[in-house]
Amino acid sequence: MIEKIVKPFITPIVKKIVIPLKRVKSLPKLLAKWVKKKFKETLAQKETTKASYVRFGNYYVSKKLLVIVILIILALYYFIFIKPPKLVNQWLHRVPAITASADGAVPDYSGEVKLYSPDGVLLYTGQLAEGKFEGEGKRYRPDGTVIEQGSYKQGLLVQGSRFNEQEHLVYTGGFAAGQYEGTGTLYDGQGHVKYKGEFKAGVPSGTGQSFAEAGKLIYEGGFASGVYSGDGAEYNPDGQLVYRGQFLAGKYNGTGKKLYAGGNVQYEGSFSNGMPSGDGIEYDEKGTVKYEGRFLSNVYNGNGTLYRSNGTIMYAGGFLGGKYHGEGKLYNELGVLEYKGEFANGALSGYGIWYQDGATVLYQGFFQQGEPSFAPYLDMSPARLQELLGKPTAVDVIDASVPVPALPVSTGEGNVGEADPAVRLRYQELRTSFIARLDEGSGEAAVKEIQLGRSPVLERLGSLLEQRSASKEPQVQELQVNEAAGGQQKTYIWNHVVYQILVQEDGKPSAGTIRQEEKPPM
Repeated sequence: MIEKIVKPFITPIVKKIVIPLKRVKSLPKLLAKWVKKKFKETLAQKETTKASYVRFGNYYVSKKLLVIVILIILALYYFIFIKPPKLVNQWLHRVPAITASADGAVPDYSGEVKLYSPDGVLLYTGQLAEGKFEGEGKRYRPDGTVIEQGSYKQGLLVQGSRFNEQEHLVYTGGFAAGQYEGTGTLYDGQGHVKYKGEFKAGVPSGTGQSFAEAGKLIYEGGFASGVYSGDGAEYNPDGQLVYRGQFLAGKYNGTGKKLYAGGNVQYEGSFSNGMPSGDGIEYDEKGTVKYEGRFLSNVYNGNGTLYRSNGTIMYAGGFLGGKYHGEGKLYNELGVLEYKGEFANGALSGYGIWYQDGATVLYQGFFQQGEPSFAPYLDMSPARLQELLGKPTAVDVIDASVPVPALPVSTGEGNVGEADPAVRLRYQELRTSFIARLDEGSGEAAVKEIQLGRSPVLERLGSLLEQRSASKEPQVQELQVNEAAGGQQKTYIWNHVVYQILVQEDGKPSAGTIRQEEKPPM
């Protein structure tokens, strides 16, 4: 208020006297001495003559008084406008301007200021305490845009906002050592929230929420070093929950649930590196269990159970790389056991049992590439045969004319006391017989021929041989077809094993014989 009253009166004096005095250094020294001399003469002279006064209309004013008034006015102007004390600035609610040194050091000042660079660029407005930012303040770029504003302590921002070069808000919240710290909100520079929550050392750490460009929530939960970590929930751009569970380094890791777009659970269980790994359950989109067991990198691996869409069991056992592998059980569409045994690379391979109606054994033995394989039985000892298939239904002597060493075979009643040069071990349930003879090389008894009766296994074998022979596979050759009673006898060689199949007129095989291909004489 005082400034508004006084200033109109003293401004003309300032323009005519003070401003020239400011330039006194540029005036000749003689002129400066002359001004000083005139002021002294005026103040020293006695007011005894009319010349000591100046007429203003009908009044005379002492020249000495005018000089004193001018000096008082100049002193007031100096202490009010040129270099006012702190008390005057506070009284007049004025913000003093100070200049930082060339190396950026701030004068040791306390109070509200405007801080400028040596070239006159505004750097800071706000409170100082002993030359450091303290309390409310605002920092500027050289172009005048705001860098940050808020509360300072010991020269650093502790609570406030930071802006980009377009003065768009990029962050608001807590600070420590110049970095985001504590609770705050991060923006994309266009006014949209990117993250809201806790910070540490400048990055999201703790509990928070992450948002898409459209401002929609895409994640809420734990953070560490700027990425998802700990318990959290992830959403798609439409706001639908995608995953709820544990995270590590921004990926699914630990226990969690992954959901379909419709909201039904797709998978629940263990995750590693963003993919199902460990024990888990996979569901179809209708919510029916599809698989339950072990996973590795999002594929079935280890022991598990696979189900059909109607809920019936399809397979239970080992998996490797998403395929059946190791010991397992295969079931038909009704959920009835069809096969129990070994698998490799998704196919029946190794030793197993093929069932009909879940109880009746159609075949017990070896499989290769999904099909029954009789070749491994050839040259097998009768003792080993019984280990695999159990005791035969009956043992028939084929040739007793030549005495041979004891043969370790047994009948349905007990062990055979004396060995014969050739015996037939019959397994009635399997409709299979094994002819064992002495091996000329080792002198030990071994299976030399396999005889098959009418059965689904024989039909499958005959069909397989015919298909592979027709497709010109090099391992399978059809040697000859001979007419036989009521049909034809077809002979094939497959991997040095001879197969003779008797096919009836209805096209179905009724008998088969399997033996090693005879080696040509040396």
